[in-house]
Amino acid sequence: MNRELRHLYSDNPNTLILTNYPVAYILEREDSQISFWYADAQEFERQLQNDKITHLLIPSGGVSTEVAKRIEQLINDGYLSLVLEDKGSTVTLYKLYAIRH
Repeated sequence: MNRELRHLYSDNPNTLILTNYPVAYILEREDSQISFWYADAQEFERQLQNDKITHLLIPSGGVSTEVAKRIEQLINDGYLSLVLEDKGSTVTLYKLYAIRH
């Protein structure tokens, strides 16, 4: 996952990822991530209003039911497209989605 994130950022240095994964640490760029734990549905909706966020990096566990339903709706509506699915390089698996603004 880390290698893919570095590649994504090198291709687009304006990438901003909403996640609880340590993206800013891995990329050594504080401006590459907005920390979010996918637990609060109202906060999730508020974060989606930020046009600077380009990607969601979502953990396989710990996502609230309301947020998970909203993510599924966004996928079905074509607002999110799957870019990368972690195949086991970390304890918690992640999916990376690009946001179509």
